[in-house]
Amino acid sequence: MVPLAILTAGEFFGEMSFVDGAPTSAKVVADEPTRLRIIDEATVDRMSKADPTFAGRLYRSIAAILVDRLRLTSMHLALDRW
Repeated sequence: MVPLAILTAGEFFGEMSFVDGAPTSAKVVADEPTRLRIIDEATVDRMSKADPTFAGRLYRSIAAILVDRLRLTSMHLALDRW
């Protein structure tokens, strides 16, 4: 197994599948006791009804996470070429 990332408290994973509905492309393994919050479409719908700005803020957060991870991957690939 090749680690793709080491996440810390409060970080997201599974955002690609959440956005496009495709099966997950990686496995997550916790190396210490961990609590998760699962956010599915029903949760987003319910929270959006309570706060109409929620979905927009969630998707902007997901977009920012994806951008950061893509930039980090690009940087690692560029460094590996040297």
